[in-house]
Amino acid sequence: MLEIDRMLIDDVGGNPVLLADSIIKQIPSDLPSVPLREIAAAIDIVEIREENLSGLEGVMIVDSGKSSGGIIVNINSSRKRKRFTIAHEIGHYVNPYHLVNSSDGFRCSRSDMSISFANPNDRRAKMELEANIFASNILMPTEWVRKYLSTIQGVELSHLIKMADKFDVSKEVAIRRYLNFADEPTAAVFSKDGVIRYIVTTSKFPRLSVWNGNPIPKDRSDNRKFEEGYISEVEEVPSYFWFENNNDIHVYDQKLVQRNGYQVNLISIEEDDDNDSYWGEPKFRR
Repeated sequence: MLEIDRMLIDDVGGNPVLLADSIIKQIPSDLPSVPLREIAAAIDIVEIREENLSGLEGVMIVDSGKSSGGIIVNINSSRKRKRFTIAHEIGHYVNPYHLVNSSDGFRCSRSDMSISFANPNDRRAKMELEANIFASNILMPTEWVRKYLSTIQGVELSHLIKMADKFDVSKEVAIRRYLNFADEPTAAVFSKDGVIRYIVTTSKFPRLSVWNGNPIPKDRSDNRKFEEGYISEVEEVPSYFWFENNNDIHVYDQKLVQRNGYQVNLISIEEDDDNDSYWGEPKFRR
C-alpha cells in the first residue's frame, strides 16, 4: 500500500508539473507504470467508480476543503482513456487553486481533455489545461520518459507507440508528451475524418498554414486503402503541404491511421543552413 504525504503536495502550490513531481517522488521508480488508483487512495480519494456519463469523460466530486473526494469515469471509454481521466481528475483535486462552486464538482468532457492552450482570462479552460498538464506529467514522469528516450533515436511513430504501451497510456497522450522532450522541431497534427482537431508543437516550430477545424492537406488524409494501425514511412513532402511559404526547409511527415477516422501526422523539419529568417516563436493561423 502506498503512503503519500499530502503536506508535501500542498507545499508546491498550483504548478501542475511540480504537483505531479511531488507525488512521483513519493512512489517507487521501478514500477512498470504509475499506479493511479493506489495514488488516489493514498491521498483520500475514497472511491473511483464507472458509470454511463452522457457527454462527459469524468467527474471529480470533492468537498469544499478537499479533505476527501471521489471520481466517476465514463464506463464506455477505453481503459487507457480512463487512466488519463483519473489522472486529470486527480489534477483538479490536488491543485489548491481549482475550486468549484457547485456540489456537482468538476465535470470534464472529452474536449476538456484535449485542451492544449487556454486564454489567461478563461478560468475554466485554464483549470482544464492545468489538469491535462498534470495528467501527462504523472502518467509519464519526466525522468522515466528521459530514460526511455535515451534508448531510441530519431522521430518515429513506432517508437512513440512502444512508449505508449510502456507507460500504459494512449498513443495520443504519448505523442503529446514526447513533444516536451523532442530535440528536433516537431509538430503533431491530430485529425478526424480529414479535419484537424488540434495541433501540438515543440517550442520553436514555424508557422503552419492550417489550424483547428481546417482540412488537412488532401495528399496526407486519403486513408481509404489503409487499415487501422497503419504507420507510413517517414516521407519528405513539399513544404507547401503544411506551410504558408515555400521556404528552403525540408519537411518530413509520418502518419498513423487510427479507428473511426482518427489520424495523427507527425511533422519534423530541417532548414537549409543559409536560411535563418524563418525560425522564431511558433505562430499559427487562426
